[in-house]
Amino acid sequence: MPSADFGWWNYAVPGLTIVITAGIGFLLFRLLPGLTRSFLVWRRNNAAERLTLQALVVAKRSRTAAAAGEGGARTAYYITFELTANGEKLELPVAGSEYGLLVAGDQGQLICQGTRFHDFVRRTRSAVRTL
Repeated sequence: MPSADFGWWNYAVPGLTIVITAGIGFLLFRLLPGLTRSFLVWRRNNAAERLTLQALVVAKRSRTAAAAGEGGARTAYYITFELTANGEKLELPVAGSEYGLLVAGDQGQLICQGTRFHDFVRRTRSAVRTL
């Protein structure tokens, strides 16, 4: 039985297969290291003990990165805490809602797990003055 001749399609299919395979390979090459790193941090945080520490808010910062295309921008928020027990500084990523509530100079209990921020229970100003 003679083979069918589809003209240019006989040459396009192998070319498209190569382009699609190369595109998927490139995406995996670009995304896999970041996904692996995120998974390892997530796993390490889950294995860490949840701590409640006396701390002072010493600094706040944000980092804005432009998103590709027309997606706008993405902002990450960070707060630096100084541990009362030993003076060690600890910078943790926080949600925008937490970032807006905390002010440098706030004192209270920091609840964290590895590099994961859980909560900050602020001591009231009157409790701080009486100490």
